[in-house]
Amino acid sequence: MIDSDVAPTISALEKIPRKHEYLVRLSDGDEIRVMDEDLSRFSLAPGLVLSPELRDELARACEYSKARQAALRLVKVRPRTQGELARGLRSRAFGEQAIAGVLRDLAAAGIVDDRLFVRLWVAERVGKGVGRRRILSELRAKQVDEATALDELETRYGADEEVENARRAAAKRLGRVASLGRERVERRIYGYLVRQGFSSDIAREATRHALGSPGRKGDE
Repeated sequence: MIDSDVAPTISALEKIPRKHEYLVRLSDGDEIRVMDEDLSRFSLAPGLVLSPELRDELARACEYSKARQAALRLVKVRPRTQGELARGLRSRAFGEQAIAGVLRDLAAAGIVDDRLFVRLWVAERVGKGVGRRRILSELRAKQVDEATALDELETRYGADEEVENARRAAAKRLGRVASLGRERVERRIYGYLVRQGFSSDIAREATRHALGSPGRKGDE
């Protein structure tokens, strides 16, 4: 009978096919999984006593490595914010300690950069004629820090540029609905601009500007 007060030793190490993991078999009949890099890091070998402290450390190291691999797979698909990565890792049942470590290390390596993400997102959305309100809402959905989002919006998307963007969007929309009566045209353009994230004041001004622009054939 094995004494439960005596820490088990490693009896065998077995590579798990198609994974960067090893199965560590213990003298008490139990087994744990460790990552490839942890074999040398912790000098794991048959006969080594696996103390409770070492076992806990191995478990934390394994979870961190798996969480990091999962995070890298996510950012390979597309850039992610720290909030998005945290949400994705939580959905995969990783613990908060592992998640925090992964986010810290990926940020330090420049793999995850929320401010750069916001900068690129704002530039892309401005180019597509989207208003500040919608951009801010999208960034919130991506778990971006509010202060970072607002700061980049103020820096990258000035009020004058937003007005010009709204006017361009209104003129483009007018070409699609110009055959309707004036009131319907006005409602359609205004509603479209609001859905695009422009404030009611900007949407109203841009709508009036479009209706008053050259080429509009009166009230039909």
